Amino acid sequence: MQLTVLGSGTFQPTPERGCSGYLIEIGEKKILLDTGSGVLRQLSKVNLFVENIDIIVVTHLHIDHTGDLAPLLFAKHNIVKNNKRDLSLLGPPGFKKFFSLLNVVYKGSIKPEDYVLNVQEYNENSLNFKDFSITFLPVMHTEDSYGVRIEDNDGRTIAYSGDTDYCDNLITLCRKSDVAVIECSFQDDQKLSGHMTPSEVGKAAHLAECKRVLLTHIYPIADVKKLLSSCSLYYHGTIGIAEELKTMTIG
Repeated sequence: MQLTVLGSGTFQPTPERGCSGYLIEIGEKKILLDTGSGVLRQLSKVNLFVENIDIIVVTHLHIDHTGDLAPLLFAKHNIVKNNKRDLSLLGPPGFKKFFSLLNVVYKGSIKPEDYVLNVQEYNENSLNFKDFSITFLPVMHTEDSYGVRIEDNDGRTIAYSGDTDYCDNLITLCRKSDVAVIECSFQDDQKLSGHMTPSEVGKAAHLAECKRVLLTHIYPIADVKKLLSSCSLYYHGTIGIAEELKTMTIG
């Protein structure tokens, strides 16, 4: 199992950080978590293309998590290739309506013609695949925001908070995960409702007994050194900052 960070920032980009996106590789399967603006280009930097992706998971419908969804599908639509790989597109409640409106806006240019596109809404449930499972739990951001837990058949686990405030479901989601990728938007003295601070991340990671934490969804105003030091007051495991185009092997 491998994790590659494609986007670790917010709608306020910096030279180091763009909108949300994470690539999970389990054997031959490739899962894309969120499709923020810039993710399509970031995939090319790790020698991948939309054609290599098997599953796309959207955690919520804010534009900094969906901005490259249409470009990704437009790129796949225009690949000159026979026998294109099928694609599963998983989103929260309301996602099918969102996707149908995208099709109206782009006048069919993102519709599949020579591959199968499985568009599915998840809820508070788990989906089982051959080599792994994906569990979804609602978190505290928008009405239909979810966190994601991916576990392979050997028990290796990656948890991803999506955007959230501190909540019990986040702790459940991250329980004893090998890596918990948790949003840490602002320093403790910059708290904004619907997002997390490093002390909150540290408390959640401690209660969840995570093996490792990656802080992500970092706003430009936040000082990463302060994020790390504040988080470490409550969580004594390994803490890192999500750095784009860096790949981590789990297990």
